[in-house]
Amino acid sequence: AEEERHQLWLREQAALQEAEQAHKEAEAEHQRLHQLLMQAPAGIAILRGPTHIYEMTNALYQQIVGRPASELIGKPGRTALPEIISQGIWDIFDRIYATGEPFIGSEFPAALDTNGDGGLEQKYFNFVGQPIHDAQGRREGILIHAVDVTGQVEARREVEELARQLGSERELLALAQEAGRIGTFEWNIQTGSISWTQELEALYGLPPGSFEGRLENWLQRLHPEDREQSVLKTQQATTVSGEVNTEFRILWPDQSSRWIAARARVFRDEQGQPLRMVGINMDISEHKALEQRKDEFISMASHELKTPVTSIKGFTQVLQRRLNERNDEQVRRFLARMDKQLNKLTQLINDLLDISRMETGKLFFHVEPFDLDEVLHEVLESLQEIAQDHLLCLEGNTKAQVVGDKDRIEQVLINLLTNAIKYSPQANKVFVRMSIHDGNVVVSIQDFGIGIAEAHQQHIFERFYQVSEPMEKTFPGLGIGLYISNEIIKRHHGTIWVESRKGEGATFSFSLPLSRQQGAIESPGGANI
Repeated sequence: AEEERHQLWLREQAALQEAEQAHKEAEAEHQRLHQLLMQAPAGIAILRGPTHIYEMTNALYQQIVGRPASELIGKPGRTALPEIISQGIWDIFDRIYATGEPFIGSEFPAALDTNGDGGLEQKYFNFVGQPIHDAQGRREGILIHAVDVTGQVEARREVEELARQLGSERELLALAQEAGRIGTFEWNIQTGSISWTQELEALYGLPPGSFEGRLENWLQRLHPEDREQSVLKTQQATTVSGEVNTEFRILWPDQSSRWIAARARVFRDEQGQPLRMVGINMDISEHKALEQRKDEFISMASHELKTPVTSIKGFTQVLQRRLNERNDEQVRRFLARMDKQLNKLTQLINDLLDISRMETGKLFFHVEPFDLDEVLHEVLESLQEIAQDHLLCLEGNTKAQVVGDKDRIEQVLINLLTNAIKYSPQANKVFVRMSIHDGNVVVSIQDFGIGIAEAHQQHIFERFYQVSEPMEKTFPGLGIGLYISNEIIKRHHGTIWVESRKGEGATFSFSLPLSRQQGAIESPGGANI
Protein backbone atom coordinates (compact mmCIF):
# COMPACT_ATOMS: atom_id res chain seq x y z
CA ALA A 1 0.00 0.00 0.00
CA GLU A 2 2.86 2.34 0.83
CA GLU A 3 4.41 1.62 -2.55
CA GLU A 4 1.09 2.36 -4.33
CA ARG A 5 0.75 5.70 -2.52
CA HIS A 6 4.35 6.53 -3.50
CA GLN A 7 3.69 5.72 -7.16
CA LEU A 8 0.47 7.79 -7.09
CA TRP A 9 2.43 10.71 -5.59
CA LEU A 10 5.05 10.40 -8.34
CA ARG A 11 2.38 10.43 -11.06
CA GLU A 12 0.73 13.47 -9.54
CA GLN A 13 4.06 15.29 -9.35
CA ALA A 14 4.75 14.43 -12.99
CA ALA A 15 1.30 15.70 -14.01
CA LEU A 16 1.89 18.95 -12.08
CA GLN A 17 5.25 19.44 -13.80
CA GLU A 18 3.66 18.84 -17.20
CA ALA A 19 0.87 21.29 -16.39
CA GLU A 20 3.46 23.87 -15.33
CA GLN A 21 5.34 23.32 -18.60
CA ALA A 22 2.10 23.76 -20.58
CA HIS A 23 1.47 27.01 -18.69
CA LYS A 24 4.96 28.24 -19.59
CA GLU A 25 4.37 27.34 -23.23
CA ALA A 26 1.07 29.24 -23.22
CA GLU A 27 2.72 32.25 -21.60
CA ALA A 28 5.49 32.20 -24.22
CA GLU A 29 2.87 32.00 -26.96
CA HIS A 30 1.06 34.97 -25.43
CA GLN A 31 4.28 36.97 -25.50
CA ARG A 32 4.96 35.97 -29.11
CA LEU A 33 1.47 37.00 -30.19
CA HIS A 34 1.88 40.27 -28.29
CA GLN A 35 5.08 40.99 -30.23
CA LEU A 36 3.33 40.26 -33.55
CA LEU A 37 0.56 42.72 -32.71
CA MET A 38 3.11 45.32 -31.67
CA GLN A 39 4.82 44.96 -35.07
CA ALA A 40 1.63 44.94 -37.16
CA PRO A 41 1.54 47.52 -40.02
CA ALA A 42 -1.52 49.24 -38.49
CA GLY A 43 -2.63 50.83 -35.22
CA ILE A 44 -3.65 48.05 -32.82
CA ALA A 45 -5.30 48.43 -29.40
CA ILE A 46 -7.08 46.02 -27.05
CA LEU A 47 -9.82 47.37 -24.76
CA ARG A 48 -11.25 45.40 -21.82
CA GLY A 49 -14.62 45.56 -20.14
CA PRO A 50 -17.64 47.83 -20.62
CA THR A 51 -15.60 50.96 -19.79
CA HIS A 52 -13.05 50.08 -22.48
CA ILE A 53 -9.93 50.00 -20.32
CA TYR A 54 -6.78 50.05 -22.44
CA GLU A 55 -4.89 46.78 -22.04
CA MET A 56 -2.46 47.00 -24.99
CA THR A 57 -1.51 49.53 -27.68
CA ASN A 58 1.23 49.31 -30.28
CA ALA A 59 3.48 52.17 -31.36
CA LEU A 60 1.40 53.02 -34.44
CA TYR A 61 -1.76 53.38 -32.36
CA GLN A 62 0.04 55.62 -29.87
CA GLN A 63 1.25 57.74 -32.79
CA ILE A 64 -2.28 57.96 -34.22
CA VAL A 65 -3.88 59.21 -30.98
CA GLY A 66 -0.85 61.30 -29.91
CA ARG A 67 -0.45 59.59 -26.51
CA PRO A 68 2.34 57.45 -25.08
CA ALA A 69 1.47 54.06 -23.59
CA SER A 70 1.79 55.47 -20.06
CA GLU A 71 -1.20 57.75 -20.71
CA LEU A 72 -3.35 54.92 -22.09
CA ILE A 73 -2.68 51.58 -20.43
CA GLY A 74 -4.96 50.85 -17.48
CA LYS A 75 -7.24 53.83 -18.11
CA PRO A 76 -10.87 53.79 -19.30
CA GLY A 77 -11.31 55.02 -22.85
CA ARG A 78 -13.28 58.13 -21.96
CA THR A 79 -10.56 59.14 -19.49
CA ALA A 80 -7.67 58.48 -21.87
CA LEU A 81 -9.28 60.16 -24.93
CA PRO A 82 -11.91 62.58 -23.60
CA GLU A 83 -11.95 64.72 -26.76
CA ILE A 84 -13.83 62.06 -28.76
CA ILE A 85 -16.68 61.70 -26.26
CA SER A 86 -18.76 64.44 -27.86
CA GLN A 87 -18.00 62.98 -31.31
CA GLY A 88 -19.94 59.82 -30.43
CA ILE A 89 -16.98 57.50 -30.95
CA TRP A 90 -17.11 55.94 -27.49
CA ASP A 91 -20.84 55.39 -28.03
CA ILE A 92 -19.91 53.24 -31.03
CA PHE A 93 -17.60 51.12 -28.88
CA ASP A 94 -20.38 50.84 -26.28
CA ARG A 95 -22.62 49.33 -28.98
CA ILE A 96 -19.89 46.94 -30.15
CA TYR A 97 -19.46 45.65 -26.60
CA ALA A 98 -23.20 45.48 -25.92
CA THR A 99 -24.30 43.80 -29.16
CA GLY A 100 -21.21 41.82 -30.18
CA GLU A 101 -21.50 43.25 -33.69
CA PRO A 102 -18.23 44.50 -35.25
CA PHE A 103 -18.01 48.02 -36.65
CA ILE A 104 -16.19 48.93 -39.87
CA GLY A 105 -15.40 52.58 -40.49
CA SER A 106 -14.18 53.78 -43.88
CA GLU A 107 -12.53 57.21 -43.91
CA PHE A 108 -14.08 57.72 -40.47
CA PRO A 109 -13.56 61.27 -39.13
CA ALA A 110 -12.13 61.94 -35.66
CA ALA A 111 -10.75 65.15 -34.13
CA LEU A 112 -7.83 64.30 -31.81
CA ASP A 113 -5.63 66.27 -29.42
CA THR A 114 -2.46 64.81 -30.91
CA ASN A 115 -0.16 67.56 -29.56
CA GLY A 116 -1.49 67.57 -26.00
CA ASP A 117 -2.22 71.30 -26.08
CA GLY A 118 -6.01 71.10 -26.19
CA GLY A 119 -6.19 71.83 -29.91
CA LEU A 120 -8.00 69.30 -32.06
CA GLU A 121 -6.61 68.00 -35.33
CA GLN A 122 -9.02 66.49 -37.87
CA LYS A 123 -8.04 62.95 -38.86
CA TYR A 124 -9.61 60.19 -40.99
CA PHE A 125 -9.26 56.47 -40.41
CA ASN A 126 -10.11 53.14 -41.92
CA PHE A 127 -10.74 51.09 -38.82
CA VAL A 128 -12.40 47.96 -37.50
CA GLY A 129 -13.76 47.47 -33.98
CA GLN A 130 -13.99 43.71 -33.40
CA PRO A 131 -15.53 42.20 -30.22
CA ILE A 132 -13.28 39.80 -28.26
CA HIS A 133 -14.76 36.73 -26.57
CA ASP A 134 -13.33 34.45 -23.89
CA ALA A 135 -13.22 30.65 -24.11
CA GLN A 136 -16.85 30.44 -22.97
CA GLY A 137 -18.02 32.86 -25.65
CA ARG A 138 -18.58 35.80 -23.27
CA ARG A 139 -17.63 39.24 -24.54
CA GLU A 140 -14.69 40.65 -22.66
CA GLY A 141 -13.34 43.45 -24.81
CA ILE A 142 -12.73 44.99 -28.23
CA LEU A 143 -9.84 44.76 -30.69
CA ILE A 144 -9.18 47.97 -32.64
CA HIS A 145 -7.39 47.88 -36.02
CA ALA A 146 -6.88 51.39 -37.44
CA VAL A 147 -5.06 52.90 -40.43
CA ASP A 148 -4.60 56.67 -40.74
CA VAL A 149 -5.82 57.69 -44.24
CA THR A 150 -5.89 61.44 -43.55
CA GLY A 151 -3.32 62.15 -46.25
CA GLN A 152 -5.26 60.27 -48.92
CA VAL A 153 -8.59 61.85 -47.96
CA GLU A 154 -7.16 65.36 -47.91
CA ALA A 155 -5.35 64.80 -51.21
CA ARG A 156 -8.51 63.55 -52.86
CA ARG A 157 -10.55 66.43 -51.50
CA GLU A 158 -7.95 68.89 -52.75
CA VAL A 159 -8.18 67.30 -56.19
CA GLU A 160 -11.98 67.44 -56.10
CA GLU A 161 -11.93 71.09 -55.02
CA LEU A 162 -9.43 72.00 -57.72
CA ALA A 163 -11.53 70.15 -60.29
CA ARG A 164 -14.59 72.13 -59.33
CA GLN A 165 -12.59 75.33 -59.66
CA LEU A 166 -11.15 74.39 -63.03
CA GLY A 167 -14.57 73.59 -64.49
CA SER A 168 -12.97 71.98 -67.49
CA GLU A 169 -13.34 68.31 -68.28
CA ARG A 170 -9.96 68.17 -70.01
CA GLU A 171 -8.18 69.86 -67.12
CA LEU A 172 -9.99 67.57 -64.67
CA LEU A 173 -8.74 64.51 -66.56
CA ALA A 174 -5.16 65.78 -66.57
CA LEU A 175 -5.32 66.53 -62.85
CA ALA A 176 -6.83 63.14 -62.05
CA GLN A 177 -4.07 61.44 -64.04
CA GLU A 178 -1.40 63.30 -62.14
CA ALA A 179 -2.98 62.74 -58.72
CA GLY A 180 -3.74 59.09 -59.42
CA ARG A 181 -0.46 58.43 -61.23
CA ILE A 182 -2.33 57.53 -64.40
CA GLY A 183 -1.10 57.90 -67.97
CA THR A 184 -2.97 57.35 -71.23
CA PHE A 185 -1.92 56.00 -74.62
CA GLU A 186 -3.30 55.40 -78.11
CA TRP A 187 -1.95 52.70 -80.38
CA ASN A 188 -2.61 52.90 -84.12
CA ILE A 189 -2.75 49.18 -84.87
CA GLN A 190 -2.61 49.74 -88.65
CA THR A 191 0.61 51.78 -88.61
CA GLY A 192 2.11 50.44 -85.36
CA SER A 193 2.69 53.89 -83.90
CA ILE A 194 1.90 54.63 -80.25
CA SER A 195 1.38 58.03 -78.62
CA TRP A 196 1.93 58.50 -74.89
CA THR A 197 0.91 61.37 -72.66
CA GLN A 198 3.57 63.02 -70.53
CA GLU A 199 1.99 61.43 -67.46
CA LEU A 200 2.53 57.98 -68.97
CA GLU A 201 6.14 58.78 -69.82
CA ALA A 202 6.63 59.83 -66.19
CA LEU A 203 5.24 56.49 -65.00
CA TYR A 204 7.98 54.76 -67.00
CA GLY A 205 10.70 57.11 -65.68
CA LEU A 206 11.07 58.95 -68.97
CA PRO A 207 11.41 62.70 -69.56
CA PRO A 208 8.57 64.38 -71.52
CA GLY A 209 8.57 63.63 -75.26
CA SER A 210 11.24 60.91 -75.11
CA PHE A 211 9.13 57.80 -75.81
CA GLU A 212 10.12 56.43 -79.21
CA GLY A 213 6.54 55.63 -80.28
CA ARG A 214 6.58 51.94 -81.31
CA LEU A 215 5.19 48.75 -79.73
CA GLU A 216 8.65 47.19 -79.45
CA ASN A 217 9.83 50.28 -77.49
CA TRP A 218 7.14 49.56 -74.90
CA LEU A 219 7.90 45.83 -74.80
CA GLN A 220 11.60 46.38 -74.09
CA ARG A 221 10.66 48.32 -70.94
CA LEU A 222 8.67 45.41 -69.48
CA HIS A 223 10.16 43.09 -66.90
CA PRO A 224 11.53 40.04 -68.78
CA GLU A 225 9.38 37.64 -66.70
CA ASP A 226 6.18 39.53 -67.63
CA ARG A 227 6.92 40.28 -71.29
CA GLU A 228 5.55 37.08 -72.86
CA GLN A 229 2.28 37.23 -70.91
CA SER A 230 1.79 40.90 -71.80
CA VAL A 231 2.28 40.18 -75.51
CA LEU A 232 -0.29 37.36 -75.26
CA LYS A 233 -2.85 39.65 -73.55
CA THR A 234 -2.35 42.29 -76.24
CA GLN A 235 -2.79 39.77 -79.05
CA GLN A 236 -5.97 38.38 -77.46
CA ALA A 237 -7.40 41.90 -77.22
CA THR A 238 -6.82 42.65 -80.91
CA THR A 239 -8.05 39.27 -82.15
CA VAL A 240 -10.74 38.10 -79.72
CA SER A 241 -11.67 39.91 -76.51
CA GLY A 242 -11.35 43.54 -77.57
CA GLU A 243 -10.21 44.56 -74.06
CA VAL A 244 -7.07 44.51 -71.91
CA ASN A 245 -7.22 44.17 -68.13
CA THR A 246 -3.88 43.09 -66.75
CA GLU A 247 -0.99 43.85 -64.41
CA PHE A 248 2.75 43.68 -65.10
CA ARG A 249 6.11 45.01 -63.98
CA ILE A 250 8.21 47.57 -65.83
CA LEU A 251 11.88 48.54 -65.55
CA TRP A 252 12.89 52.18 -65.26
CA PRO A 253 16.08 53.43 -66.90
CA ASP A 254 17.88 52.87 -63.55
CA GLN A 255 16.63 49.21 -63.63
CA SER A 256 14.33 49.70 -60.63
CA SER A 257 10.96 47.99 -61.08
CA ARG A 258 7.41 49.30 -60.79
CA TRP A 259 4.01 47.58 -60.90
CA ILE A 260 1.56 48.80 -63.56
CA ALA A 261 -2.16 48.09 -64.02
CA ALA A 262 -3.28 48.40 -67.64
CA ARG A 263 -6.83 48.85 -68.95
CA ALA A 264 -7.55 49.33 -72.66
CA ARG A 265 -10.18 48.88 -75.37
CA VAL A 266 -9.83 48.04 -79.07
CA PHE A 267 -11.86 49.97 -81.64
CA ARG A 268 -12.66 48.26 -84.99
CA ASP A 269 -13.86 49.28 -88.46
CA GLU A 270 -17.13 48.18 -90.06
CA GLN A 271 -15.54 44.91 -91.20
CA GLY A 272 -14.40 44.11 -87.65
CA GLN A 273 -10.72 44.78 -88.29
CA PRO A 274 -8.85 46.36 -85.33
CA LEU A 275 -7.98 50.02 -85.95
CA ARG A 276 -6.70 51.40 -82.67
CA MET A 277 -6.34 50.66 -78.97
CA VAL A 278 -6.95 53.34 -76.35
CA GLY A 279 -6.14 52.80 -72.71
CA ILE A 280 -4.52 53.79 -69.46
CA ASN A 281 -1.61 52.66 -67.29
CA MET A 282 -1.70 53.19 -63.52
CA ASP A 283 1.17 52.83 -61.05
CA ILE A 284 0.07 50.30 -58.39
CA SER A 285 3.49 49.75 -56.81
CA GLU A 286 2.42 51.02 -53.38
CA HIS A 287 -0.67 48.79 -53.42
CA LYS A 288 1.47 45.77 -54.35
CA ALA A 289 3.97 46.58 -51.60
CA LEU A 290 1.15 46.82 -49.06
CA GLU A 291 -0.27 43.48 -50.25
CA GLN A 292 3.17 41.90 -49.92
CA ARG A 293 3.62 43.25 -46.38
CA LYS A 294 0.18 41.94 -45.45
CA ASP A 295 0.92 38.49 -46.92
CA GLU A 296 4.31 38.40 -45.19
CA PHE A 297 2.64 39.32 -41.90
CA ILE A 298 0.04 36.55 -42.31
CA SER A 299 2.77 34.05 -43.19
CA MET A 300 4.98 35.12 -40.28
CA ALA A 301 2.10 35.06 -37.79
CA SER A 302 0.97 31.63 -38.99
CA HIS A 303 4.46 30.13 -38.74
CA GLU A 304 5.06 31.71 -35.35
CA LEU A 305 1.79 30.29 -34.01
CA LYS A 306 2.12 26.80 -35.50
CA THR A 307 4.97 25.49 -33.32
CA PRO A 308 3.66 26.58 -29.89
CA VAL A 309 0.13 25.44 -30.72
CA THR A 310 1.50 22.01 -31.66
CA SER A 311 3.44 21.89 -28.39
CA ILE A 312 0.42 22.94 -26.31
CA LYS A 313 -1.74 20.32 -28.04
CA GLY A 314 0.85 17.66 -27.21
CA PHE A 315 0.86 18.61 -23.53
CA THR A 316 -2.97 18.64 -23.54
CA GLN A 317 -3.01 15.08 -24.83
CA VAL A 318 -0.47 14.01 -22.19
CA LEU A 319 -2.60 15.58 -19.46
CA GLN A 320 -5.69 13.82 -20.81
CA ARG A 321 -3.96 10.46 -20.52
CA ARG A 322 -2.75 11.25 -16.99
CA LEU A 323 -6.15 12.43 -15.81
CA ASN A 324 -7.88 9.38 -17.28
CA GLU A 325 -5.98 7.37 -14.66
CA ARG A 326 -7.39 9.61 -11.93
CA ASN A 327 -10.94 9.41 -13.32
CA ASP A 328 -11.50 13.18 -12.97
CA GLU A 329 -14.49 13.63 -15.30
CA GLN A 330 -14.81 17.42 -14.92
CA VAL A 331 -11.16 18.10 -15.76
CA ARG A 332 -11.41 15.68 -18.70
CA ARG A 333 -14.32 17.71 -20.09
CA PHE A 334 -12.34 20.92 -19.74
CA LEU A 335 -9.36 19.37 -21.54
CA ALA A 336 -11.65 18.03 -24.28
CA ARG A 337 -12.95 21.57 -24.87
CA MET A 338 -9.38 22.88 -24.92
CA ASP A 339 -8.41 20.20 -27.43
CA LYS A 340 -11.40 21.08 -29.65
CA GLN A 341 -10.45 24.76 -29.68
CA LEU A 342 -6.82 23.87 -30.43
CA ASN A 343 -8.01 21.82 -33.41
CA LYS A 344 -9.93 24.85 -34.71
CA LEU A 345 -6.88 27.08 -34.21
CA THR A 346 -4.64 24.55 -35.96
CA GLN A 347 -7.01 24.44 -38.96
CA LEU A 348 -7.09 28.24 -39.12
CA ILE A 349 -3.27 28.39 -39.07
CA ASN A 350 -3.06 25.76 -41.83
CA ASP A 351 -5.56 27.72 -43.95
CA LEU A 352 -3.58 30.93 -43.50
CA LEU A 353 -0.38 29.10 -44.46
CA ASP A 354 -2.10 27.74 -47.59
CA ILE A 355 -3.11 31.28 -48.59
CA SER A 356 0.44 32.48 -48.00
CA ARG A 357 1.81 29.65 -50.16
CA MET A 358 -0.69 30.44 -52.92
CA GLU A 359 0.26 34.11 -52.96
CA THR A 360 4.00 33.31 -53.07
CA GLY A 361 3.70 30.49 -55.61
CA LYS A 362 4.78 27.77 -53.16
CA LEU A 363 1.63 25.63 -52.96
CA PHE A 364 2.71 22.43 -54.69
CA PHE A 365 0.83 19.21 -55.38
CA HIS A 366 1.66 15.52 -55.06
CA VAL A 367 0.13 14.26 -58.30
CA GLU A 368 -0.98 10.65 -58.77
CA PRO A 369 -4.02 8.76 -60.13
CA PHE A 370 -6.64 7.97 -57.48
CA ASP A 371 -10.23 6.75 -57.09
CA LEU A 372 -12.45 9.76 -56.30
CA ASP A 373 -15.30 7.52 -55.08
CA GLU A 374 -12.97 5.96 -52.52
CA VAL A 375 -11.79 9.34 -51.25
CA LEU A 376 -15.38 10.59 -50.95
CA HIS A 377 -16.45 7.48 -49.02
CA GLU A 378 -13.56 7.94 -46.56
CA VAL A 379 -14.46 11.61 -45.99
CA LEU A 380 -18.14 10.82 -45.48
CA GLU A 381 -17.39 8.06 -42.97
CA SER A 382 -15.06 10.33 -41.02
CA LEU A 383 -17.46 13.28 -40.91
CA GLN A 384 -20.53 11.17 -40.17
CA GLU A 385 -18.94 10.16 -36.84
CA ILE A 386 -18.93 13.78 -35.64
CA ALA A 387 -21.98 15.13 -37.52
CA GLN A 388 -24.49 13.53 -35.18
CA ASP A 389 -27.35 15.90 -36.12
CA HIS A 390 -27.06 15.36 -39.88
CA LEU A 391 -27.33 12.26 -42.06
CA LEU A 392 -24.87 12.41 -44.96
CA CYS A 393 -26.57 10.73 -47.93
CA LEU A 394 -24.50 9.59 -50.95
CA GLU A 395 -26.13 9.15 -54.36
CA GLY A 396 -24.26 7.80 -57.36
CA ASN A 397 -21.21 5.60 -57.93
CA THR A 398 -18.91 6.63 -60.77
CA LYS A 399 -15.70 4.62 -60.22
CA ALA A 400 -14.04 7.80 -61.48
CA GLN A 401 -10.26 7.83 -61.77
CA VAL A 402 -8.72 11.30 -61.66
CA VAL A 403 -5.15 12.56 -61.60
CA GLY A 404 -4.20 15.05 -58.91
CA ASP A 405 -3.34 15.59 -55.28
CA LYS A 406 -5.57 13.24 -53.29
CA ASP A 407 -5.08 15.10 -49.99
CA ARG A 408 -5.96 18.48 -51.51
CA ILE A 409 -9.16 17.15 -53.11
CA GLU A 410 -10.03 15.61 -49.74
CA GLN A 411 -9.47 19.07 -48.23
CA VAL A 412 -12.03 20.54 -50.66
CA LEU A 413 -14.59 17.84 -49.84
CA ILE A 414 -14.19 18.35 -46.09
CA ASN A 415 -14.57 22.11 -46.45
CA LEU A 416 -17.74 21.91 -48.56
CA LEU A 417 -19.33 19.24 -46.34
CA THR A 418 -18.55 21.03 -43.06
CA ASN A 419 -19.98 24.24 -44.55
CA ALA A 420 -23.15 22.37 -45.57
CA ILE A 421 -23.54 21.08 -42.00
CA LYS A 422 -22.72 24.41 -40.36
CA TYR A 423 -25.10 26.50 -42.46
CA SER A 424 -28.08 24.14 -42.12
CA PRO A 425 -28.55 23.90 -38.34
CA GLN A 426 -32.32 23.30 -38.63
CA ALA A 427 -31.99 20.49 -41.20
CA ASN A 428 -30.99 16.88 -40.62
CA LYS A 429 -29.72 15.75 -44.03
CA VAL A 430 -27.00 16.65 -46.53
CA PHE A 431 -27.06 15.02 -49.98
CA VAL A 432 -23.85 14.21 -51.88
CA ARG A 433 -24.20 13.28 -55.55
CA MET A 434 -21.64 11.99 -58.06
CA SER A 435 -22.03 11.81 -61.83
CA ILE A 436 -20.03 11.93 -65.06
CA HIS A 437 -20.65 14.54 -67.77
CA ASP A 438 -18.60 15.24 -70.92
CA GLY A 439 -15.42 13.59 -69.68
CA ASN A 440 -15.62 15.14 -66.21
CA VAL A 441 -16.67 13.77 -62.86
CA VAL A 442 -19.04 16.11 -61.00
CA VAL A 443 -19.51 16.13 -57.22
CA SER A 444 -22.45 18.10 -55.79
CA ILE A 445 -23.16 18.77 -52.11
CA GLN A 446 -26.69 19.95 -51.30
CA ASP A 447 -27.82 21.35 -47.95
CA PHE A 448 -31.19 22.67 -46.80
CA GLY A 449 -29.96 25.62 -44.79
CA ILE A 450 -30.04 29.40 -44.95
CA GLY A 451 -28.98 29.68 -48.60
CA ILE A 452 -27.01 32.44 -50.33
CA ALA A 453 -28.50 35.53 -51.96
CA GLU A 454 -27.72 35.91 -55.67
CA ALA A 455 -25.83 39.17 -55.07
CA HIS A 456 -23.19 37.30 -53.02
CA GLN A 457 -22.78 34.20 -55.17
CA GLN A 458 -20.22 35.70 -57.56
CA HIS A 459 -18.04 36.86 -54.66
CA ILE A 460 -18.04 34.00 -52.14
CA PHE A 461 -14.98 32.35 -53.72
CA GLU A 462 -12.92 35.53 -53.24
CA ARG A 463 -10.28 35.71 -50.51
CA PHE A 464 -11.64 36.86 -47.11
CA TYR A 465 -15.12 37.53 -48.55
CA GLN A 466 -17.89 37.23 -45.98
CA VAL A 467 -21.63 37.63 -46.45
CA SER A 468 -22.57 40.71 -44.44
CA GLU A 469 -26.24 39.96 -43.81
CA PRO A 470 -27.38 39.56 -40.16
CA MET A 471 -28.23 35.85 -40.35
CA GLU A 472 -24.81 34.89 -41.77
CA LYS A 473 -22.99 36.89 -39.08
CA THR A 474 -24.11 34.33 -36.49
CA PHE A 475 -21.81 31.76 -38.13
CA PRO A 476 -18.08 32.25 -37.38
CA GLY A 477 -15.48 32.21 -40.15
CA LEU A 478 -12.85 34.29 -41.97
CA GLY A 479 -13.96 33.70 -45.57
CA ILE A 480 -10.93 31.66 -46.65
CA GLY A 481 -12.18 28.07 -46.99
CA LEU A 482 -14.03 28.57 -50.28
CA TYR A 483 -11.16 30.67 -51.66
CA ILE A 484 -8.69 27.84 -50.96
CA SER A 485 -11.10 25.25 -52.40
CA ASN A 486 -11.53 27.32 -55.56
CA GLU A 487 -7.76 27.66 -56.03
CA ILE A 488 -7.22 23.90 -55.55
CA ILE A 489 -9.94 22.97 -58.07
CA LYS A 490 -8.71 25.54 -60.61
CA ARG A 491 -5.17 24.15 -60.41
CA HIS A 492 -6.59 20.71 -61.16
CA HIS A 493 -8.15 22.10 -64.37
CA GLY A 494 -11.58 21.88 -62.77
CA THR A 495 -14.46 24.23 -62.03
CA ILE A 496 -16.35 25.01 -58.82
CA TRP A 497 -19.72 26.78 -58.58
CA VAL A 498 -22.77 27.32 -56.39
CA GLU A 499 -26.53 27.22 -57.01
CA SER A 500 -28.71 28.71 -54.28
CA ARG A 501 -31.65 30.84 -53.28
CA LYS A 502 -31.92 32.75 -50.05
CA GLY A 503 -33.64 30.61 -47.41
CA GLU A 504 -33.77 27.50 -49.66
CA GLY A 505 -30.38 25.92 -49.07
CA ALA A 506 -27.37 25.72 -51.39
CA THR A 507 -25.72 23.22 -53.72
CA PHE A 508 -21.96 23.50 -54.17
CA SER A 509 -20.51 21.53 -57.08
CA PHE A 510 -17.11 20.97 -58.60
CA SER A 511 -15.93 19.09 -61.68
CA LEU A 512 -12.60 17.39 -62.39
CA PRO A 513 -11.35 15.86 -65.67
CA LEU A 514 -11.28 12.07 -65.77
CA SER A 515 -7.78 10.63 -65.82
CA ARG A 516 -7.89 9.53 -69.48
CA GLN A 517 -8.39 13.17 -70.48
CA GLN A 518 -6.39 14.72 -67.66
CA GLY A 519 -3.48 16.94 -68.65
CA ALA A 520 -0.65 17.90 -66.36
CA ILE A 521 -1.58 20.12 -63.43
CA GLU A 522 -0.06 23.56 -63.67
CA SER A 523 2.06 24.47 -60.69
CA PRO A 524 1.98 28.02 -59.28
CA GLY A 525 5.31 28.78 -60.91
CA GLY A 526 3.96 27.96 -64.36
CA ALA A 527 5.75 24.61 -64.76
CA ASN A 528 3.89 21.36 -65.37
CA ILE A 529 4.10 18.67 -62.74
